[in-house]
Amino acid sequence: MGAFASDLPHSSELYTDPSFIKGVARVFDLFGWLDEYNYRPTGKAADEAALKRDWRIIGMDILHAMQFYDRIIPSKK
Repeated sequence: MGAFASDLPHSSELYTDPSFIKGVARVFDLFGWLDEYNYRPTGKAADEAALKRDWRIIGMDILHAMQFYDRIIPSKK
């Protein structure tokens, strides 16, 4: 374990990271000029990045489950 939530990959990196200032500015942004997205050059590149990120998150979930299991049920050696 030991990883902070900010260290973990996001399930969707299409959107930029939010901030308080950007949130306040959006209240006055009537036409959506402040919208920013993390674009990829092609659809294939976007799919590849999303699949890599998804499988990395799945692997981290499995690792955390294994570590949790080892702590709860220690193996007899």
